Amino acid sequence: MDTILAKYELTVYSSGKVNISPLENFSNDEVLSKCSSRIQQILSTINTIKTLVAENHDTSDAEIYTNALKKVSEEFGVNFTTISDKLTRQLNLNSEEARTMIFEYLRNISPEFKNKLLDNVGKNTKESDTIAINTILN
Repeated sequence: MDTILAKYELTVYSSGKVNISPLENFSNDEVLSKCSSRIQQILSTINTIKTLVAENHDTSDAEIYTNALKKVSEEFGVNFTTISDKLTRQLNLNSEEARTMIFEYLRNISPEFKNKLLDNVGKNTKESDTIAINTILN
């Protein structure tokens, strides 16, 4: 499977001059707004986990994971189980596997979580989901 590594903007002027510049400096919100709701909710959970880890050094991974799911479910106006389902059943993981993979990814131990997401992007939103995953999980 080919993975999108970068996108560029091509500008052609009436004088014939051509300018190619990388598309970058998008905010996380801009990137997330263009991907599927499933990937949006998963990546929002990862961002929330990152924030909670930075703010709560003495809190267990399990508690941070649970708190992140609660917070994201409130933000999206969905049930806690909806967010949990995105990180577990829809990725063929159980809760402990998902939590372990996420924290190992965030601690730069393993790229397995990012790869799991990239392997599970939707057919109709593949491009925007892949860009969002590569942008948020850089």
